[in-house]
Amino acid sequence: MVPKLVLVVRVEQEVQKIVELANEYDVKLTFRAAGTSLSGQAVTDQVLVILAFDSWLEYKIYDDGKKVKLQPGIIGGEANKYLKIYNRKIGPDPGSINTAKIGGIIANNSSGMCCGTAKNSYATLDSMRVVFNDGSILDTSDCQSIEDFKQTKKSFLNGISRIQTQILENDQLTNFIKKKFSIKNTSGYSLNAFLDFKDPIKIVERLIIGSEGTLGFVSNVTLNTVPDYKYKALNLIYGKLDDLVKLTTQIEAFNLSSVELLDHASLKSVANNIELKPFLIPLENFQIAAIMVELAESSQKDLEDKLKLINSYIEKTSIIHQVGFIQDEVKAQILWKIRNGIVPTIAGLRPSGSSVIIEDIAVNILDLPSLITQIRKLFDKYGYINAAIFGHVLAGNIHFVITPDFHNNEEVFGSSRNTCVIR
Repeated sequence: MVPKLVLVVRVEQEVQKIVELANEYDVKLTFRAAGTSLSGQAVTDQVLVILAFDSWLEYKIYDDGKKVKLQPGIIGGEANKYLKIYNRKIGPDPGSINTAKIGGIIANNSSGMCCGTAKNSYATLDSMRVVFNDGSILDTSDCQSIEDFKQTKKSFLNGISRIQTQILENDQLTNFIKKKFSIKNTSGYSLNAFLDFKDPIKIVERLIIGSEGTLGFVSNVTLNTVPDYKYKALNLIYGKLDDLVKLTTQIEAFNLSSVELLDHASLKSVANNIELKPFLIPLENFQIAAIMVELAESSQKDLEDKLKLINSYIEKTSIIHQVGFIQDEVKAQILWKIRNGIVPTIAGLRPSGSSVIIEDIAVNILDLPSLITQIRKLFDKYGYINAAIFGHVLAGNIHFVITPDFHNNEEVFGSSRNTCVIR
């Protein structure tokens, strides 16, 4: 899509004026920070509002790094650099953290490989300042702003309370929301806010997170940070999918930082990377997968104690091969390239004219083997022989990558004639 108009904004007042004019002339707006998402939230054929690259970069750190206020133009990785001296970091850790900006991270409720649902934008929010579609502003770090909003937006807040009452009085709907948000779910609005909070202001805050800019423009946000432990260890473990998932369920209680799944195709996609050769093994069997297990602790002793316990479970599991826990930071960064290199490698190797499509599915962790088996059958059925599956085992969340050619009618119409529902 090509926008009719692109507007570059530098200050909050410009956003207010643009919103005012958009209402007057019935124009639709789409906000864009870094635009790193592959799902299309930051593209439009209407009016595109972009953050100026040299603006929206202010930040302030509170309570010895336990809280940080960030403007939406700050890159996530830069925020972590500011916090490094406190041994803290922001909770969300999307794969694009070194290019994605805070505005998009908040608008998409980004999570990532390590944060899961416990440390995402929703869970770590302290307060925010947001411009609504009528140009009004709510700053939830400012008591006076909250009181003013309550007085001027009584009808709006009463509506929020009515929706909450309707949800709470409907057991079926309440249980459905609980079930959906018990797994890693960032689809649609954060309806779990109606169950998690009583104060309509708090509900509004959480609805903004993950709303993809449809409910308002966040001009700054304050996040509760999380520890960035110095002592880390990373392992790559090969085995059959069922065995790897079982192992994960046995060791997840040890507060692991991350367990990343790599299917056979994911591993094959990076097999020619010379730097990764020492960590890779020949893959003759399509049933072979691998998990990358990372743990982090505040002291070397705590790390070693935990490693002993985890290794005892690994020894009892029918694995095929393991690299062994690596504590050297340089080697660990190289090993992470296996996980981080999947999408760029597949995108680079795809046939000329084809597209890269990445999708997201979340289920209960115990359902992962069945889910992946069903998806793999679909790949075989429709000829996606190079499709890869990878994801976050602890969250029961996987991504799959396919490279269809939309200029090929057989690929376009052949795959649209049939559908498969995975329950």
